[in-house]
Amino acid sequence: MKLIKYIASSFLFLGGLGIMGNGEIIPALILIVLGVVLFPKINQLLKKKFKKFNIKSVRYVIYVTLFSMSGFFMNRETIGYKQIEMKNNSVEIKETESEKMNRIMGNDSFWQLYDSELKIRIYKLVLAKDCKGLQHQFNIADKNSKANQKRTGSNNAYLMDFINTKMNEIECY
Repeated sequence: MKLIKYIASSFLFLGGLGIMGNGEIIPALILIVLGVVLFPKINQLLKKKFKKFNIKSVRYVIYVTLFSMSGFFMNRETIGYKQIEMKNNSVEIKETESEKMNRIMGNDSFWQLYDSELKIRIYKLVLAKDCKGLQHQFNIADKNSKANQKRTGSNNAYLMDFINTKMNEIECY
C-alpha cells in the first residue's frame, strides 16, 4: 500500500507542477498539497499531530475534497480537448480481399460441405460477372446433385440456390 501511496503522491505532485506551468495556480497548489499529504512519511506525521487524521474516513474525505477542489478551480478552456475538424469528404473504407469475399459470398454453413477452391472459383466468376462461367458451375452442381442424392441422400440445393441468386444479382437473366 505504501508503494501505491508513493506513486500516487508523486504523480499528484508532478501533475501540480505541470498545471502550475500552464498558469493554473490555485488547482496546482491544491494538487501539490494533496501529493504532499498523501506522501507516506508526511501522512504519518499528520497522524501523530492530529488525532482526527487517524480516522480513515476523515483522511479519505480530505483526499477526495482536495482532488475535487482542484478540478473545480481548473479553467475548462485550458484543458486539452482535442477538436476534430469534420470535412464534407466521403469516407472511403478499404476492405481486404478476404473481407470482400466474405461480403459477396457470405459465410453460410453450406460452404463447409464444399472445397474452398469451389468458393474461390465462384467468387472470381461473380467478380468478373461471368454469366457463362456461373451457368457452367450451376450445371455441374446440378449434375453432381443428382448423383449425390442417390448416393448420400443430400443434394446441392443450397449451392445451386446461391449461384442462381448471384446470377440474378449480376443480371445474367
